[in-house]
Amino acid sequence: MRSSRPLAKVRTACVTRLGNDAFGDRLMALWRAEGVATDAWTRDLRAPTRSAKFLHVSGISQAIGTGASDTAFAAIAMAQPAGVRIATAQGRSLVPGRVVDPVDATGAGDCFAGALLARLAADDAMPAALDCANANVAAALTTTGDGAVAPNPRPAAVRAPMAAAD
Repeated sequence: MRSSRPLAKVRTACVTRLGNDAFGDRLMALWRAEGVATDAWTRDLRAPTRSAKFLHVSGISQAIGTGASDTAFAAIAMAQPAGVRIATAQGRSLVPGRVVDPVDATGAGDCFAGALLARLAADDAMPAALDCANANVAAALTTTGDGAVAPNPRPAAVRAPMAAAD
């Protein structure tokens, strides 16, 4: 997994809450080792760290350092089977995740948003825009190459895993 390290003189911090468990301990130790200030973090005895309902990993999560990048990808691997949950005026649904062997997640969120917006602009309904409309598949495939642009899949490459699943 590739990552870049910020300038050593830049102070970084975040505010979060972790479960008071071994996984939370490892996350806190990792971020401290990477030089991230954790003084605003709280520990929650009622919510184990591994029981999160939602996962949001930003690009900066991977750029902080190798350990942070590895942790982000471990969290992604744990969350992949859960897929994407959506809520619209018509109700809630789950779009299954796409499991791939990631190399570099740079640009995956942008690819997801672009594919989703392109399919919505083509009048696809939200569930189709996320899955058949390829946002999940496109973003997953984007992580299998190096960099933010070159691995962005063409429409035919995105439709191929969908056809294979049918």
